[in-house]
Amino acid sequence: MATGVVRQTATGQVFGAAPKVSELSAKAQRLGLETRGDVEAEFLRAKAGWSKGTAYHCPFCDREFWSPSGARKHMKTQGHPVLRWDWY
Repeated sequence: MATGVVRQTATGQVFGAAPKVSELSAKAQRLGLETRGDVEAEFLRAKAGWSKGTAYHCPFCDREFWSPSGARKHMKTQGHPVLRWDWY
């Protein structure tokens, strides 16, 4: 069966495309973040004081960082906005 094709059998079973899976971590989704744009907007809103945190989270890799230097390095090497998590 081709991927993305929806088909219903005689018994009522439906086969086809899987539901869309978010690219963000479960932690980020619990904050109501659903897209990269949501994460970037949250990062910009919370930018003041970002470097004074003690807990950081990458919503794309589901990784935790305990220092601003580790979080900053991840942002530079991976291109992911990392949120200061001790505010939430």
